[in-house]
Amino acid sequence: CSRCQGRGEIITSPCKECNGRAHVVKNRHLSVKVPPGVDNGTQIRLSGEGESGSFNGPPGNLYVVIRVKSHPYFRRQNNTIHLELAVNITQAALGDEVEVPTLDGKEMMTIPAGTQTGDTIRLRGKGVPRLRRDGSTAGRGDQIITIQARTPTNLTAEQRHLLLELGKTLD
Repeated sequence: CSRCQGRGEIITSPCKECNGRAHVVKNRHLSVKVPPGVDNGTQIRLSGEGESGSFNGPPGNLYVVIRVKSHPYFRRQNNTIHLELAVNITQAALGDEVEVPTLDGKEMMTIPAGTQTGDTIRLRGKGVPRLRRDGSTAGRGDQIITIQARTPTNLTAEQRHLLLELGKTLD
């Protein structure tokens, strides 16, 4: 029926709030617990928080689709976190203990002697938690650190002299 839309009754004097539709649209604020490990496109279902059902049926579900912001220096690839770390040529040649950022805070890491630009160091279990379908987590991915040895610029006269002397001793 075009007058009652199949409800079986006609509202002769509709209220001003719903205008005869038998329900009112309201905005609500809901808290959503986002589990660790979610990525772009992950959907979280909130049962019974959707629109009300037709003909006084139960409300449907509300789906929240996650969009993760990018980070200034971490890059995510599935559950692996990538980080580029700039070191000076002395650290790359002789090795060093350096502090690196992780998802859990800063951590000490050893750069082996003779490290080249592009070499990688893996920190096991320092990546993103692996998310299961039920919302729980199962272990974590790794963090991969790619070393970038930086060539110094604007050398002082003494630094230049020392590098020249070193260069004479190298192949």
